Amino acid sequence: MSEGNHSVQITDFARALCSAADYRSLLSIISEELISHLRAENLLLWIYDEKQQRLRREASRLTTLSSSLVHESLPADTGILSEVFQSDSARRLEDVHATQQSSVVEGTTLSSVLLAPLRDRARSIGVIEALNIESRFSAEEAELLEELARLAAPAIRARREQDELSAGMLHAVTRLTQLYDVSQSFNSTIEFAELAPIICNRTASVMDVESCSLWLVEKEELVCREVIGHYRRDLVGHAETDAGTVIGEMLRDDAPLVVNDASDPRLALRLGHTENGAIDSLVCVPVKYEKQWLGGLEVINKRDGSKFVESDVDLLTEIAAQAAGSIRNAQRHEAERKVKELHALLNTSREIISSLDLDRVLAVVVNQVATIIPFDRCAIALVTKGKYDIDAIAGETEVNQKDPKVKELGGIMDWAGQSGAEVYVSQQNGEIDSPRAETVAKFQTHFESSGMRSFYALPLADEEGSLGLLALESKSPDFLTASHLELLKIFAGQATVAIRNAQLYRQVPLISALEPLAAKKRAFLAMPKARRLTLIGAIAAIALFLIFFPLNLKVGGSAYVLPTRTAAVDAEVDGIIDQINYREGDFAPAGAVVAVLRGDEHLLNLNQAKARYDILAREITRSQAASGAAAAQIERVKLDQAQREIVLYQTKLEQTQIRAQISGVIVTPKLEEKRGRFIKRGEAFCEQANVNPIVIEIAAPEEDIGLVSPGKEVWLKANAFPERKFIGRVSRISPQATIEQDERVFIVRAEIENPDQSLRTGMLGRAKILTGSHSIGYVLLRDPVRWLEKKIWNWMP
Repeated sequence: MSEGNHSVQITDFARALCSAADYRSLLSIISEELISHLRAENLLLWIYDEKQQRLRREASRLTTLSSSLVHESLPADTGILSEVFQSDSARRLEDVHATQQSSVVEGTTLSSVLLAPLRDRARSIGVIEALNIESRFSAEEAELLEELARLAAPAIRARREQDELSAGMLHAVTRLTQLYDVSQSFNSTIEFAELAPIICNRTASVMDVESCSLWLVEKEELVCREVIGHYRRDLVGHAETDAGTVIGEMLRDDAPLVVNDASDPRLALRLGHTENGAIDSLVCVPVKYEKQWLGGLEVINKRDGSKFVESDVDLLTEIAAQAAGSIRNAQRHEAERKVKELHALLNTSREIISSLDLDRVLAVVVNQVATIIPFDRCAIALVTKGKYDIDAIAGETEVNQKDPKVKELGGIMDWAGQSGAEVYVSQQNGEIDSPRAETVAKFQTHFESSGMRSFYALPLADEEGSLGLLALESKSPDFLTASHLELLKIFAGQATVAIRNAQLYRQVPLISALEPLAAKKRAFLAMPKARRLTLIGAIAAIALFLIFFPLNLKVGGSAYVLPTRTAAVDAEVDGIIDQINYREGDFAPAGAVVAVLRGDEHLLNLNQAKARYDILAREITRSQAASGAAAAQIERVKLDQAQREIVLYQTKLEQTQIRAQISGVIVTPKLEEKRGRFIKRGEAFCEQANVNPIVIEIAAPEEDIGLVSPGKEVWLKANAFPERKFIGRVSRISPQATIEQDERVFIVRAEIENPDQSLRTGMLGRAKILTGSHSIGYVLLRDPVRWLEKKIWNWMP
């Protein structure tokens, strides 16, 4: 039958195909249309799966057959479906008895079967199968099915490719969203203790797996640092780099390791570290930052029971890359924190060993702990006749042994010290974390009365025996981390040495001075004679050098730059500032007009006075001629009065000019902002400073003031010009001492020429006063000799 005979059915079928919204709806429409046009009882749509190389039943319409009698998929290389799949034409079968390769269960009897290949150009994409149990298909229907199959094939292929593309795009967007969420989670902290659980939990969630573990490089091994899921906790801390192990193989291959065989011996090794005793599949990928190994990320068993595929490996690799950056940031933060802690520990060590006074050493110990460890209370107790007594408490200058809180703490510390071991007790949710009933009862009472929640005690002991106990308390449970405990033990070792030295020094005060001298003497006498003579000669040469080599003795002190003189530039009359001729930093000579006030009123009065003067002058001439001498005398009086008014208004007009009183630099800022403001008579418009010469004030120490006198040369190095030396002379010495930085000083004034005005008011620097030449020995040994003289004077009765 020709295509023209089925034009109506073909047109209707094509129109129905075009109405499909997606792949699944297209298959449903094809099934319904074919059922209608072929008068078929049952219809199956088989689509070829290229990955599995099987024909899968993607759609069906069953009326006389049960779905349990129809297979879900069949091999694409055997059976009648395979033959039709590889052919170019439809096939009609009658009285069919189903075999093992048939689409229905073996033994099923069918009256008639129509089969047509779905081919798009030269490519087969599936098979259409119509099955009747009661009626038979005609040859015309077989011909119609073949025509309709030619239309359906390209539509199916196009819709499937479109859905695959959409699914791929959706998968890509979903993956990017997941990776963004993962990145946000990983970057939420730089503390590794918080980051490691986040990495494992988020990885397990995104990968949809049962368990995840994180391994990091430590020295030359990969060590497990965190686990979640079915892993046992004893895996944390386990190192694994040997061949034949999961981590070892991944490390050697430098690539992701995928194991989907449950019988693989590498899974058997990992099985011992799990709780449920079953591992079906595993993936382990490297964690690298800029090609540098940081560790590995391992997941086991997908929750749906399926095996890991390539896309899973790619996703885990992306997660590992995100984790690498966060781990590297956490490691850098940890390294920086350790550097800061070690720096604080070094400073603390310097403070501890800076004194041999026992009380000071104990105070420094309890107070310096705060620089490296957070706490609410810290105390130190020394052993005295077998009992631990509190000798210092942080933040307190002395220990009040009668204070009930101190007594209670002393009892706890004595109990901890008698145990001879490290004690760390915390209370969480009202529970004391100690297996001993005695400890629980003791600290339950102590925590309730003190408000604390943690107690830590560390014995201070050396080779000579127990020395004391260092105790810390906090209102937070578990306030000490492993890093804190490590720092505390180092600090305790340093404190033990310092305290022991201070005790020995207190017991034998002169041993530290006499023993080194005796040792030096023994070493000197043990030298060969020639070497002793050489040493004596060298000492004599040094002594002669110290006695006869001259050196200028200088008295130093901090210096402050001041102007020689300051003067205020005042207004002589009230008025509004109209013009400003100078700015801050400008040099204004004496008499210069710095600013001008509005003089409109004074100018008007002056002009009026001049006009009156002219009128009166003419009136005098007229009166003298007309009225005689008496009238002329009256006009002359008026003329004199007009003359005085002219002088008065002329003076007031001149006073509107604000003039500099001295030659100097304008030091008042933002003068231009005063324009238009009203200024009263006598009010200061600005201030001038004479900076050539400049004056400096030197804080000379009290013990050196006897060497300073007026006229002595002064050298100044300003902080702004450290490479330049300014030279001047002492002009005046303050008669009264002042206190600066807890030291008694005398203020010495000196004048320095400042032609280029490099030195400016307010500059700071260091000045030295030249007091004269002395032997270098006198200069170097003057301070210790003066100190010794004062000590001897104090000792003398």
